[in-house]
Amino acid sequence: MKDKRKVVVAAVLIVCAAVLLLSRCGGGGRRTPAEEMYICEECGHQFAPDWAALRSKHPDLPPQVEIEEGNLAIPCPKCGKAAARAAIQCPECGKWFLTLRDGKYCPHCGREP
Repeated sequence: MKDKRKVVVAAVLIVCAAVLLLSRCGGGGRRTPAEEMYICEECGHQFAPDWAALRSKHPDLPPQVEIEEGNLAIPCPKCGKAAARAAIQCPECGKWFLTLRDGKYCPHCGREP
């Protein structure tokens, strides 16, 4: 009986650890719209893309995964130029910015990501 209880307790601990790990690292899934931001390099407009609307206006766009992985530009809803790229959110100050310009620091607060 004690051995069975130990196995059950160990299984529960493993499941709890897995749930905690997945909740902290995001489970490896896609970003949610609140975590997805693009910044236009031409006009500076920041926006979370509405992929369905974007695809209906620009059906020739590559798949979203290719855009994100290749850091490809998408059309900006404000100026219309294909100059908006995926942004990074600083874990310290929470501001969004395009790739690390100097390779090391957030341009807003100076934190090293």
